[in-house]
Amino acid sequence: MIRKVLLMACSGLLLAQIAVFAQTAKNGDFTYSAPKVTLRTNGARLDGTAAQPAHIASPELDVTALAIAFDFSNSQIQQVRAIGQVKLRLDLAGKNGAPTTHVQATSDKATLNPTKRQLILEGNVDGYYQTGNGARTTLAGSKAILNQNNGQITASLQGPVKLTIPPESNTPGALGEVIITAQNASIDQAKGQVVFSGQAHATSASGANQFDVRAPQFTLTRSASGNIDTLSTQGKTQVKIDLPPQPADAAASDASAVGKPTHVEVTSDAAIVSRPQNTLTFTGNVTGFYVLAPAGKAPQKYNFSGDKAVLTQSPTTGLNAEITGQPVTIFAPGLSFDMQ
Repeated sequence: MIRKVLLMACSGLLLAQIAVFAQTAKNGDFTYSAPKVTLRTNGARLDGTAAQPAHIASPELDVTALAIAFDFSNSQIQQVRAIGQVKLRLDLAGKNGAPTTHVQATSDKATLNPTKRQLILEGNVDGYYQTGNGARTTLAGSKAILNQNNGQITASLQGPVKLTIPPESNTPGALGEVIITAQNASIDQAKGQVVFSGQAHATSASGANQFDVRAPQFTLTRSASGNIDTLSTQGKTQVKIDLPPQPADAAASDASAVGKPTHVEVTSDAAIVSRPQNTLTFTGNVTGFYVLAPAGKAPQKYNFSGDKAVLTQSPTTGLNAEITGQPVTIFAPGLSFDMQ
């Protein structure tokens, strides 16, 4: 009987400690619930079910799972661990005036280390993060590790990785939805770039400007608005680009025009696609072709090969192609000598 009374007293003390912690957590809004709660001197374990999952809620974190455990010290959460059907929403406040980063994801397992400003998601990761009002960055793969330093996010994704970039606004040269897959990826928010490695593949099959890029590795640089600025590849690269045809009424303005490119297809050892400069640069064992489609005329295919090819599309001068190497070969079916 005495032992039972002592156990009841200890349980009451633990409940009081947890209650004090919950009341003194930031903003006083830390709550938790589950069908079964196991209390410890420095934390708790919450066991739930599919119908009634364990739940932790606060202004910064909202997570449900089949089981959740958390540790604290001096009213500071040290770690939160969730496993099984994890659904998580997290706000990481920026430092030194940096905006808050919002994370929303599902996974099989999640570990949050608040003092390190680190979130680890494992197993069937699917979600995104967004800093301030910036573009959303997709999180998808078998594992994602997010770290926040000086208000900037760095992320490491283990795959297969899939990143989806929403369609751009309806402006000249705008891209439709872009889907990128790879075995792994690393994101550096401060540099505004993502490095994809292992069977990297980027494709956009919607919108007026479509493309398909494959390489062992490539680096994607995005602008502050989230649009793609440059795509640079490393290793054997295949690039296919489809562009809208020249308007039919353009033929009347210049009957001698060779037309604008409507399709480019190239293989090389490396490539750089620069959208701000409207330039495609291919280096190393370059071979490919482009199709020119003069308004109102049949399209013509131009094959080329060399060590380097730079293709630039200008609104005023049209296509400019500079191909160098030993030797340079260009097949130009649209040009001929009419000496009859």
